Amino acid sequence: EVAIPGAYFAQEIATARADDRICFIPVEKHLKTFTFWDLGISKGNAMVIWWVQVLGQEIRVINHHEAEGKGMSYFIGEVDSFARAHDITYERHYAPHDIGVRDMMTMKTREQTAREMGIIFTKVPRTTNLNDSIEATRKIFSRCWFDETRCENGISALASYHRVYDEKKDVYKDQPEHDWASNSADAFRQMAQVWETIFELNKRVETPRPFIADSSFNIFA
Repeated sequence: EVAIPGAYFAQEIATARADDRICFIPVEKHLKTFTFWDLGISKGNAMVIWWVQVLGQEIRVINHHEAEGKGMSYFIGEVDSFARAHDITYERHYAPHDIGVRDMMTMKTREQTAREMGIIFTKVPRTTNLNDSIEATRKIFSRCWFDETRCENGISALASYHRVYDEKKDVYKDQPEHDWASNSADAFRQMAQVWETIFELNKRVETPRPFIADSSFNIFA
């Protein structure tokens, strides 16, 4: 892959590939599973979910899904379907602070709508410094293993998340471009914001042996 100029996480994705941390990742039903959401239903502003399992301080990114113009019921259906397919249960669902904003059509917040459908969200506080949040995300990349198939589009988004380019000054601004990649990156950043909380939750249970990737493994054999 050719790195996009001004990309925030290009080096981290390249290192993950070089370390064979982008590979087949099994979904383990005995590990705690977390989801991280970014909200958006308008054109060009997709709603995104990342699925994550944690073993010790190892972060296994097992699934990614995004879509435009879909409501909360669609995404909750995806969450339920993934759980049934892999026989997993969810520990927590994390969403940005604006999930508490009221929809003027229904006069309900999306948080209320989700609760009525069986999903209780933990709200991630709005970051006070975006650059600090991006730096915190860089720091957890070394712990992350990505399923190369289920997370293919999400990995591409993380690699493409980049700074705004100022053509007049011929420099990159200290702010991200809001494009197709930013929603997945924003959802992923939430994981970095709450990582310490997840680590403490995960220490409370006995965990299975560590997963060691076998790059020669062929899932179609």
